[in-house]
Amino acid sequence: MTIPSPEKDFDLAAVAAEMGMSERWVRQEIARHKPKHSRYGQKIRFTREQLDTFKAIFETNKVPTRKVTSGPRKKAS
Repeated sequence: MTIPSPEKDFDLAAVAAEMGMSERWVRQEIARHKPKHSRYGQKIRFTREQLDTFKAIFETNKVPTRKVTSGPRKKAS
């Protein structure tokens, strides 16, 4: 296994900037959808190919819209 060099990798801040989202959002997406990435201890890195794949998935599967409700409905008597 070859370890990509940091000069060719993107850290969390660079990925967030490229996606136009926050670092917290990127971490949440990694936890939810498990896009391919590398971890070096606590550091998360993406190669250009992994970042492009992540962006393509995000753009085709935009954040799903959910019906907004005010909570459970009360039964009408």
